[in-house]
Amino acid sequence: ILADQQGLEARYTPQGIQLTLDEALLFPSARAQLTGEGLAMLEQISRAIKPLNRHIRVVGHTDDRPIRSRRFASNWELSAARAVSVVAFFIQQGGIAPTRLSAAGYGASRPRAPNDTPGNRARNRRVEIILGQPLVMDVNVKHNEGHEPVRVR
Repeated sequence: ILADQQGLEARYTPQGIQLTLDEALLFPSARAQLTGEGLAMLEQISRAIKPLNRHIRVVGHTDDRPIRSRRFASNWELSAARAVSVVAFFIQQGGIAPTRLSAAGYGASRPRAPNDTPGNRARNRRVEIILGQPLVMDVNVKHNEGHEPVRVR
């Protein structure tokens, strides 16, 4: 159902399931504040991924055009701030445990297409949500004081 949404692509990768969302779906140009449409999309996504026992990595990307903003000195900062905005939404509105989440910004360093046309630059401005391999359940291990530590070879 989610993959049918305009501006959202889903695919399997060696790292896990990757959802790619167009910048225009989530953010105004040169901003990291989510749009109403972006909030609605992330609400749907968070409902779908919350029950999954997987680590969720959010990665922001930009095109190679230098940003002209007082708030962000570079595309690196913008891409990281966008990833953090999505992670914050997942925690605060989606109820996803912070221990399952991470955020990264790659700026223009990992383009999907050459930055030679407006259409290609738009493809490069995106946020990826990567659902990693299933998490191993936490196991409580009691520490036996006074005993030698277990050595793993």
